[in-house]
Amino acid sequence: MLGAYVGGFLLMMTLGAKKFDRYLLPAVPALGVLAAVGLSHALWLLPLRTVDHRLYRVPPRAVGLGVPVALLVWPLVSSSPYFLAYYNPLMGGGAAAQRTVMVGNGEGLDQVARWLNNRPSSENLWVASHSFDILQPLFVGSGEPLRDRVPSDADYVVLYRFQMQIGQSPRVLAEYVGQREPELSGADVPSATDPPPACRFHTRCPKCQELCRSEEPALEPKGGRGLAACHFPLTRREAAERLPGGGAAASD
Repeated sequence: MLGAYVGGFLLMMTLGAKKFDRYLLPAVPALGVLAAVGLSHALWLLPLRTVDHRLYRVPPRAVGLGVPVALLVWPLVSSSPYFLAYYNPLMGGGAAAQRTVMVGNGEGLDQVARWLNNRPSSENLWVASHSFDILQPLFVGSGEPLRDRVPSDADYVVLYRFQMQIGQSPRVLAEYVGQREPELSGADVPSATDPPPACRFHTRCPKCQELCRSEEPALEPKGGRGLAACHFPLTRREAAERLPGGGAAASD
């Protein structure tokens, strides 16, 4: 009966037009009961007698119990500290989830808050963000949820993964850039919906050369210190001067 309930519920939710992973939560307790019953029967099938070996003596039932415990701990370890970002690798993991459901429940907004808090006069910033209720207690400034429009007084707009999945990001970026005057001196701010050819940053990069205007850079190792899609990446000295933390991924 439990198996029929789980199968029927998954089928019903699959047919719906709107799909969120949390909609499947009512089936999880039934799956837990089924897993417990199956584990119990599997343990009773194992012999009680210890298996002798040259290097160790292992009770089979201890092994049988240790394996599922390890499988339960692995999702916590592999997805820490964002436990909601774990997706079953047997079903394709996070890559498959991004193709089938809208993903993201506020993971990573703590990093966004730290970055914003390090901006000049961060306490006076106004930020529009998805899941602003999660960002707000971590952010020293103020703001509002990002809904159907971009507020004209927003200093920053925080886009989230699912907004890219549903195609909202280009519209939000175009609306935000269209409301503001460019603040970069001596550089052209490119369109968010129609980026420049070749390297997309060449219109405002101080290291731009002719190669940057004609050939898109490949993402490849640079100097043995990480990946970069740049024809002329920062040197260690330049990174130490411009980037937080001394530019651990800069090249020589």
